[in-house]
Amino acid sequence: MKLALLLALIVSVTANIWLYRQWQRAFERIPVSLEHSLTISGEHAPETESNLPHSDTSVAVSAVNASNMAALKAMFDDGQYNALRDELQQRLRKHPDDIELLLLEAELMMKTEPLNEALLHYSSLLNLPFSAEIKERIKQRISHLLQQTIAELKTAQSWDLLALFLEPLHQQLPPGKQIVLALAEAYGQQRKFTLMEDTLASLPAHDSHVFALRQRLKTAALAGSDELVQAQDFDESEYQTLPLRRKGDHYLIEVWFGTVATTLLIDTGATTTALTHSVMNAITRQQHTNRIGVFNLRTAAGLVESEMNQVFDVLLGEYSFPELNVMTLQNDVLAGADGLLGMNVLRHFEFRIDQQRSVLLLKLNPRGS
Repeated sequence: MKLALLLALIVSVTANIWLYRQWQRAFERIPVSLEHSLTISGEHAPETESNLPHSDTSVAVSAVNASNMAALKAMFDDGQYNALRDELQQRLRKHPDDIELLLLEAELMMKTEPLNEALLHYSSLLNLPFSAEIKERIKQRISHLLQQTIAELKTAQSWDLLALFLEPLHQQLPPGKQIVLALAEAYGQQRKFTLMEDTLASLPAHDSHVFALRQRLKTAALAGSDELVQAQDFDESEYQTLPLRRKGDHYLIEVWFGTVATTLLIDTGATTTALTHSVMNAITRQQHTNRIGVFNLRTAAGLVESEMNQVFDVLLGEYSFPELNVMTLQNDVLAGADGLLGMNVLRHFEFRIDQQRSVLLLKLNPRGS
């Protein structure tokens, strides 16, 4: 009897050791979050393994074997996003708490969905029974992506996109000073001061960051008034003259993206330059581009999802831009134009349109950089 118990104990210990080693191997295969090309200076900010979420003992071992998981990752790497989404949905219906599948699904959303929706999805993973360590790593991932996106949109002065990006996060994520200040600034830069003050009301009245934000916006408003006064003194000899082509009440201008020539419609109401899908595809065949993410874009037809990319070697007349953020539009949105020339280009200049001669007059604006 004692011998039988001893043999049973040995078998049990051996089985547990084998299961533990299988568990370790399984979690070594957890997908590391892929590089997210949000940049400030134009260079990639690669993720490192130390700041990305990994699985641990608080969740079950993945039910997906190594070969199947490798196939799913290959679909991700090859850009087969629709097929991968279908596969993940089927597998998650059977294994809703599988961590490898959940993390891969989160990375897929970063590629295909508006960034704020992807961040909210990442935040929802914190409600699952993960350990404190993995939850902290997910929080770091959210914080990193949030900080990078805010910095990118601020640098581009895409204030309407920044507001649209932050509004659902402000409503659904736990209160955070970073989101409040950035959203308030986005409203203030658009002269939506009531919304700005309503947003700032959640912070202490004498907060130093709130005071600094109000002072910065006040200074910017005064600088804009000075520019209006100086614009009355106009010397055309100081300006470069670029030919325009009239299209109804609008004007078209030639802009080069590397070796790709485009005809863009001048739109002072657009904060960010936008290109059609076909033009963007032509550019990506000629140069490397940095994908920033998908954002909600406000148009005359309502909100649409649009991908933002960073392109290089942009030429407007004799003025060049080493890098520029552009949105992507459907091909049928603009008849007779390849996209919109927005204020992320035009703000660098003092400019005016001579309607009689159909020319654009440009001079570098020292306050526009």
